[in-house]
Amino acid sequence: VVCEATEASAPGEYSVEVTGAEAQNYDITYVNGKLTVTVPSGIPEVLRGETFDVYTTSGILVKRKTTSFNGLAKGVYVVNGRKVIVR
Repeated sequence: VVCEATEASAPGEYSVEVTGAEAQNYDITYVNGKLTVTVPSGIPEVLRGETFDVYTTSGILVKRKTTSFNGLAKGVYVVNGRKVIVR
């Protein structure tokens, strides 16, 4: 796999080229793709690598001492004083 994007790449689209597979019993067809780099979410800064409490925007506690957003409905929440969007 060849792609010009790195962890430091600017937001944008980057081509992804797939090559190099070999097999005696199969015909291999390559399909290139694209990688879309978006603006950082800021979530790591919000979470700080610790457990966190999740609140609604009206201040109601939704999850206590969690490490992920798994199981939360789509919406806007508050974590460590900052808004987080779950999609």
